Amino acid sequence: MVEVLVGRDAEGAAVRFLNTELVSRSVGGRAVKIVPSPMTFPLVRVSRVGGDVRDVAYDSPLLLFECWANDMKAAIDFASVVRGLVRVWARLSDDVTAVRSAGDLVFLPDPDTNKPRYQFAVQVDMKMSAV
Repeated sequence: MVEVLVGRDAEGAAVRFLNTELVSRSVGGRAVKIVPSPMTFPLVRVSRVGGDVRDVAYDSPLLLFECWANDMKAAIDFASVVRGLVRVWARLSDDVTAVRSAGDLVFLPDPDTNKPRYQFAVQVDMKMSAV
């Protein structure tokens, strides 16, 4: 039988990684794939917004991280911590082998919540799974 490799749930992997790291470092806040209602802050939503299969064994998703908080200082501080954690993801994981910046921190106020939001994007290389 031919082995078939498929990409993993990159959003879920990022959410699990961030939640573990945020708790272990006593940062506060949480990561999600879907924004809850009501929102609690600080919060980071992870979305796959593109990417491609890098080669036969690696997926290379493009991930967007949207970081909200109650005020500007808290938002930039939280986004900076999240970005820092994501940048070292490959060193703290067996499944992620590389993280490349695809857009630095950008202030993008959220018109729906009137809360400050910063976002950034990265492209990661992730080992695929056999099915």
